[in-house]
Amino acid sequence: LEASVPVPIHSLQGFKRIHLKAGEKIVVEFTLQPKQIAIVNNDGKRIVEPGDFEISVGGTQPGTTVSTTESITKKMKVTGERYLVN
Repeated sequence: LEASVPVPIHSLQGFKRIHLKAGEKIVVEFTLQPKQIAIVNNDGKRIVEPGDFEISVGGTQPGTTVSTTESITKKMKVTGERYLVN
């Protein structure tokens, strides 16, 4: 939500199409790797900074609504020190 350099508002970090029947529900699990939440700093190095991130999962872009699908947005906190990602 805050970074030391300008970053995109949204960034797609994974995609998997899942087909559900009306009223059907399933649990979907995924893992974010450090590279997926890293930023490129002013020195051109990819780093992960501590702080709050918003993670959205669903069939629409965050902040939009469609009657046939929905998305869920939750906060995630990264703690510790900045570190370099290879």
